[in-house]
Amino acid sequence: MELNHLDLRVVNFVLGLVWLITFRYLQQTTYYDPSSFFFRWDAAYQPLYSAVREQEADAFLASSQSQKSRLLKESEKSLVHAAPYCIGIPTLQRERAQFFAKTAASLVDTLTAEERDSIHIVVLLSDNDATANSAFGQHWLHAIADTVVVHEDTPKDLVAENGYQTIPRHPEFAARDERVRRDYSVLSETCRQNDAEYFILVEDDVIAARDWFQRLQDAAPQVNERAVAKHRDWLYLRLFYTETYMGWNSEEWPTYIRNIFLMYAAVLGAMLAIRQVFHMAQPSAKERSSKISKLLMANILVVWMPLFIGLGFMAGRLTVSPLPFGVQEMPRYGCCSQSLVIPSRHLTTLEEKLKEAPYDLPADSTIERIADSLELDKWALVPSAFQHIGARGSSARGGARKSTWNFSFERLYSA
Repeated sequence: MELNHLDLRVVNFVLGLVWLITFRYLQQTTYYDPSSFFFRWDAAYQPLYSAVREQEADAFLASSQSQKSRLLKESEKSLVHAAPYCIGIPTLQRERAQFFAKTAASLVDTLTAEERDSIHIVVLLSDNDATANSAFGQHWLHAIADTVVVHEDTPKDLVAENGYQTIPRHPEFAARDERVRRDYSVLSETCRQNDAEYFILVEDDVIAARDWFQRLQDAAPQVNERAVAKHRDWLYLRLFYTETYMGWNSEEWPTYIRNIFLMYAAVLGAMLAIRQVFHMAQPSAKERSSKISKLLMANILVVWMPLFIGLGFMAGRLTVSPLPFGVQEMPRYGCCSQSLVIPSRHLTTLEEKLKEAPYDLPADSTIERIADSLELDKWALVPSAFQHIGARGSSARGGARKSTWNFSFERLYSA
């Protein structure tokens, strides 16, 4: 078989057709990758699985299961065994949309009785006067939480009537970041005093997957095993992360360039090998086909390779290199503090740092700094076990969208 100019045109036609088909395919399938050229905001932020979980949470709240109180009286606390997992949820009354009830319900609606008994849930109603919070005194709150904490400005008779615990009020001129950090510290301390093995920080605007707790029970031992194997301790395991910052980051361009070089080397090597085999099979055609084969190789390397590599970058980082399922290290880009699991051995340090002035850093950034300064690893559960339904926001009609969203959560779980 002899290469000629007709063969070159056919090759170009086929490669061009493949490129166009691939372009169209990516246009239809990568719209939810935030680093994709084809990203479509409205479609990507469409709640699918999270909408189902919100409906299930509402159903739980309307059921009889949300009526029986779990709140422990002081005299009963010494009789209850320590739960290995302690969830701390800070909640503040929002101006418009309220998510906390759905958050709380989604944490427990799929648990067995045994699983529920292995979790202690602490809720901090963080308003200065907790009666301003719509969750105050609600039956569903008492059915879900084991401990409710309020500030001392809350009327004492109502605190006693509901069986809540009190803590000192925030400093008078404390800014939002300081208040949040102090809230996290209070929840951490409460869980530590309950002798929990793990403190799970959950913000009040997330929704949990049905299997979140089963996956956590599987993941925690894995993280510990890997930490022992690496001889390196860890600070937290993310149950939520956003993919927004996991695109083609400039810090990783050396890796991208290396991979491009390797692709060129592989394609060039394959073409040279094919050319050599062809010449060995037909020695008489070697001289006649040499010019065309060189032109074909140059055409592929100079024209088609850049086009297909460009198509790869257009597809998006998470499409080209998706995160493997399971427990994965996530030292950067994860964001934020919607759902973090922290082993009890680090809680004292966490509390000290959160309460330590100056309060120039938000709480999540403070936690990141703690991990970096103590050289502690950061892990994540992939796919995310929680969704940030608060990304819809509460400041505009219909909900103002924010970027803290896990796009895979909506599509990887079956409803």
